[in-house]
Amino acid sequence: MTTTAPRVSVCVPSYNHSRFLPQALDSILQQTFSDLEIIIVDDGSTDNSLEIAKSYALNHPTKIKLHTHPNHENLGISATVNAAFAEVQGEFWMGLPSDDLLHPQKIARQVEFLDRHQEIGWVYSYANFIDNEGQLMDGLFGNDISKDPDPVQTLIQGNQIPGMTALMRRSVSAQVGFHNSSLLYSDWHYWVRMAAASKVGFISEPLVYYRLHDTNTSIGVPTEVNIERFIEVTETFRQDVNEGRMKVKDRTRALIELQMAYYFKCLDREATSRSSLADAFAIDPKLLADRHFLKQWIRGRCELSRGLFETPRTPSELVRWLISSLPPTTSTSLRQRLESEFLAQVAIESAKSDPGKTRLFALKSVITDPNQLGNKRLQRTVVKAIAGEKTIDRLRRFKRKLSPR
Repeated sequence: MTTTAPRVSVCVPSYNHSRFLPQALDSILQQTFSDLEIIIVDDGSTDNSLEIAKSYALNHPTKIKLHTHPNHENLGISATVNAAFAEVQGEFWMGLPSDDLLHPQKIARQVEFLDRHQEIGWVYSYANFIDNEGQLMDGLFGNDISKDPDPVQTLIQGNQIPGMTALMRRSVSAQVGFHNSSLLYSDWHYWVRMAAASKVGFISEPLVYYRLHDTNTSIGVPTEVNIERFIEVTETFRQDVNEGRMKVKDRTRALIELQMAYYFKCLDREATSRSSLADAFAIDPKLLADRHFLKQWIRGRCELSRGLFETPRTPSELVRWLISSLPPTTSTSLRQRLESEFLAQVAIESAKSDPGKTRLFALKSVITDPNQLGNKRLQRTVVKAIAGEKTIDRLRRFKRKLSPR
């Protein structure tokens, strides 16, 4: 007798979350979409998580499958996710850590989305933050990269994907393969490979509750340790490209080197940092002329720096580091022009983030680079700061009323 495979497989890597595991499993069982299976893999838990999982499997024998590693070993999250994926039968699949929760309509919304968009290989959403007690916290986890010109480049610069929100076609994941179990941040590496293999979709609402507590992998980790982990993942991107596992543009290859240069700079490994920068400009000679790309990249590194360091690298410091590391053949006049343009851009971004000092930053921008006098973006920023956002909105509404229909 043959049985029909479920449309969706939900993989639950479980480790020492006995307090949260029942809520996680209940949130799957209470989905409005019922054509699913639940695959629990216990990663050598030392609390009573395994006993809880066994009781759920006994109560839902046709829905829940329970697995453990040989000899009840603790192999880590990546190996546990891989073990679960190896058991997947569904057309679509997702992972849910044993401390997080699903919105009741999460799977239904995403299956409907993928059914309507056959060209898209996977879809994800925002996640709400919750605390130990399940209480909502401020903010949303995740960013929409689905409309970015190159989602792979976006993800190489930092993981934007709340992994527990993703639903994937098994056919696409099969092409990408398993998580790299040697990487602690293997999910970041995995999403880059998924973005390289298939178009990604996004549902602009929170469909998962992501729990913050003191045992989250990246919470409380020293900055230097985090940066070393970033380097490990980015080095793996480089290997994937060099060994043909991931096909990317020259600009993306250069971006990988830029990222490495920045991380080495953060660790004060100056010689290695400059070597990676030199490689970036050698890989993509057009990079030097693409000032918009470099400005955006510097802005992104400044934002990352604010999240990493108590005393973050200043934008001006990063600009001068980049300019001083340009290829030796770069003329003095071009170095000076690039420095003035980049520092002017820094002033514009500062004006946007600190309206109270907008006029000061605007003046600094123009002094640094007189060409900014014609910058409409800078002009809008100054007008907003002086008149106020609400006043601008009122003027727009008034103008629309006066406009002929």
